[in-house]
Amino acid sequence: MKISGHLYIQWTDEFLNWNPEEYGGLDSLELPQNDIWRPDVALHNSFRTITGLGSSNLLLTVDSNG
Repeated sequence: MKISGHLYIQWTDEFLNWNPEEYGGLDSLELPQNDIWRPDVALHNSFRTITGLGSSNLLLTVDSNG
């Protein structure tokens, strides 16, 4: 059996915030997920293995409010 799905995760990182007025109105940007901290997320299946989610080439959107 193979299952595919989509997982949307959102969190606030108080260390990733800025004033858009100080950066030419820039209110969001996209960064490679391996360049910033992100919560650990893993699926635990019945075979007793843990599979990490994501890929090193995924981009995360960071808003100016963290």
